[in-house]
Amino acid sequence: MPTSFGSTEPEILTAWALRFDGYRYMKETGFERPDDYVIRLGTPGWNFAPLEELAIFFIHQRLVMKWSASRPDGRSEWQFLRQIFLHVYDQEIPEKWRVQPYYEDWERHHAPHAEREREVISQRYQAFRT
Repeated sequence: MPTSFGSTEPEILTAWALRFDGYRYMKETGFERPDDYVIRLGTPGWNFAPLEELAIFFIHQRLVMKWSASRPDGRSEWQFLRQIFLHVYDQEIPEKWRVQPYYEDWERHHAPHAEREREVISQRYQAFRT
C-alpha cells in the first residue's frame, strides 16, 4: 500500500535495512544472528549492543523480504521486522558500516520522511498485533 509520500511498507523496511552493511559487520566482528532473537526483543534477555541490533534488523529484513516469499501481513516474521525497525530506526549508522549507495538513497528519499515512515510501520505493527 503506497503512502502519501510514495513509499510502501516493503520499500521503507528495505531502504532502512540496506543502509547498514550487515554482512560486513557480521564478518568483521564475528557477530552471529542468535537463534531465538525474535521472542527476546523487549524482554530482560534482550541485551544486544546498538550495532548488533542493526545487524539483526538487516539480516531479518533479508530473511523475510529477500529469501522468503512471505506477504506483509501479521505473521510473526513480519511483526518482528516491524518491531525491530521501530526499535532501531533512529539509530545513527556509523560511516564505517554504511553501504554508501543505499545510504545516499535513504538520505535523499527516506530520511526526510523519517517520522512519517515510522508512523506507517507503527500503524501496520499495531494493526496486526495480537
